[in-house]
Amino acid sequence: MTSQITRGLLIAAFCGVTTLAYASWLRPAAAVVGSEGLDYCQTPVARSLTTSSTGSQDLLLFLFGMTQTHNR
Repeated sequence: MTSQITRGLLIAAFCGVTTLAYASWLRPAAAVVGSEGLDYCQTPVARSLTTSSTGSQDLLLFLFGMTQTHNR
């Protein structure tokens, strides 16, 4: 009878430890890290980014080569 009680207590302890480990493993969701109303948490200044409309001709060849190397 005592072995059954011990086994039950160990299973309950295992479930408790597993629950605590799972709860500590959860990460918070994505959130806003800055606001204009807060002086101590400023976001970067918005600026216009200029990108070239013509891409590199070798980029597709490079990506294809990388995928072929990865599959070996």
